Amino acid sequence: MPSLTMTEPRPRLPTRSAGGALVWIDRRRAIVTQRTLAGDLDMQEFPIHPDTEGRQPASLGAVVHAVRDCTRLTVLGTDEMRTLLERQYVAMVKAPDRIVDGDDAGPLSRSDLADRFRGLA
Repeated sequence: MPSLTMTEPRPRLPTRSAGGALVWIDRRRAIVTQRTLAGDLDMQEFPIHPDTEGRQPASLGAVVHAVRDCTRLTVLGTDEMRTLLERQYVAMVKAPDRIVDGDDAGPLSRSDLADRFRGLA
């Protein structure tokens, strides 16, 4: 009978740079823009599922998880959703000093987001 051995879990290897992150968010979705370790621009889209009781959408946690290692976080979008995301980030990551003031930007194309992200560097 083969024996089982326990091994230490492997450390999670980062896939994204620990530099800055740019998030654009509205009531339906969030788009996260970051650099990969190879230096390429990476954009991830997250659906936002509103809570029917008026509380904070649970899906914001996935967005925060995607940017948890960034050194600077800029959030663009509607005031309401920016505030909710920033509060969730502070609650989960405990690093309010990493948040850089964003603005109330209307819908932006992916190329506009890429340009804004490059302008932050």
